[in-house]
Amino acid sequence: MASSIFRFLTAGSVDDGKSTLIGRLLFDSKSLFNDQLASLEKASLLKHGLQDQIDFSLLTDGLQEERAQGITIDVAYRYFSTPRRKFIIADSPGHAEFTRNMFTAASTANAIVLLVDAPKVKRKKEILPQTRRHAQIASLLGIQNFILAVNKMDLLKFNKADFFQIARMFEDCANDLGIKNFLPIPLSALQGENIIEKSKKMSWYDGPPLLRALENFLITSAPSDLSFRFPIQLTRGDQAQFLMGRVTSGQVEVGDQVLVYANQKVIKAKSAQRTATIKKISQHKKELKRAQAGQSVLIELDKVEGENRGSLLTSINKTVLRTKKFKATLCWFSEASLRVNQPYILKITTKMTEVIIERILERVDLEGSENQIAETLYMNQIALVEVSCEEFLAIDLYHQHQETGSFILIDKSTNGTCAAGMIRAAI
Repeated sequence: MASSIFRFLTAGSVDDGKSTLIGRLLFDSKSLFNDQLASLEKASLLKHGLQDQIDFSLLTDGLQEERAQGITIDVAYRYFSTPRRKFIIADSPGHAEFTRNMFTAASTANAIVLLVDAPKVKRKKEILPQTRRHAQIASLLGIQNFILAVNKMDLLKFNKADFFQIARMFEDCANDLGIKNFLPIPLSALQGENIIEKSKKMSWYDGPPLLRALENFLITSAPSDLSFRFPIQLTRGDQAQFLMGRVTSGQVEVGDQVLVYANQKVIKAKSAQRTATIKKISQHKKELKRAQAGQSVLIELDKVEGENRGSLLTSINKTVLRTKKFKATLCWFSEASLRVNQPYILKITTKMTEVIIERILERVDLEGSENQIAETLYMNQIALVEVSCEEFLAIDLYHQHQETGSFILIDKSTNGTCAAGMIRAAI
């Protein structure tokens, strides 16, 4: 039985082999069902006309338009497991115009596998801009585990000197971006070298193959290890006696004291905060002694004061921040540009409220190293901004609690999602 879920993102420049790598990983780890394998063999035959050739990239290229264009245009998720760990893989698009897709996928990742096309980098003598952009986004979102997958080593005849030269190039890029640790791995996704087992063709490499490295990474902030957070989704009974929701982090037991942050417009932060005791926890009409991260449960408190959707229960000793203003890293999704000092709807867990972006502190330069002064944001741009809220919010910093530290913005006129953000500091 796998003991934990590990989420990792594959990224890099166009045609670096991300989809092929994931397909090879699923195939070599024996994570494909017979019907999936048969479908893959049939699709490969139709595409290449050869009986014995499998195109592993077809496992993640699920969209007809995407196949027709020969590019990956959305994030494709796949799942597999080993005896040591369960994995969720996100294959993100390589194009600059899909930065928002990569930003969303990276926000929940424990690690990034950043692919580079070894022959291309050797020829250009530099790390490509798209590779740098993806490394910068992962660094912004606080991903700690970096793997530099130096792919297509078969086209360089598995040359040791070429691999170490490319690793040194990325080290210079990593230093500029503040990336402290990364593991370079030479591999060939097409031939399956250094994917599951150590490659005999690159015996000079003394590190782990890709799968072993992913199994060995530590999950530094597993939701179950964090302090208790329970956003209320629905209520039942007289005076909202029963609170329904999902535990986003930590755990709670019957008899524990908790803090209740009410969902209401207030002038003073203290008036929306009180203590209560967990009287009962149940799930599917079965009573539980405790609930932990990931479980959807019904909670009954010893006393109620009209809590509703958007209220939050937390640990009594590790409280959230109460604020009407905060700094956040924002990635803009919409074709319509950001309007500073105009109202948007902010949704954080089950809570929704009106906010404005008071100012853009700096726009991240994804093409270079110097951040920029800006008055607006356009699609796929990222910036540090100040957010002002209509009412006090109970929030966490993103690097401490991802779910209660991240949010989306909704355009009031279209009701469409226009941005995603990560809370950096209360003001």
